[in-house]
Amino acid sequence: YCTRAHIRTRVPDLREEGENPLLDAQVDEGIREAQTEIDATLGSLHTVPFKPVPPLVRSIASYLAAAFVLDSGFSGGAEPTKLAQHY
Repeated sequence: YCTRAHIRTRVPDLREEGENPLLDAQVDEGIREAQTEIDATLGSLHTVPFKPVPPLVRSIASYLAAAFVLDSGFSGGAEPTKLAQHY
């Protein structure tokens, strides 16, 4: 539901794609995790995946993906946290 460009609006210092393969993998995983969380939460109420993506869903996805990327970058991703539960 979001792209790296959307995440960059939340994390302005995010490096360009291709500069750091590990970070690229974390960003891709963050985007997948965000969409999975949104689909799991809203799937019983709406048809998912959203097409087209509503602006609010895109915004939430970019916040969640940014949070997942930052969490994995600072913590190594070892903790079994669900950042989406905080939103």
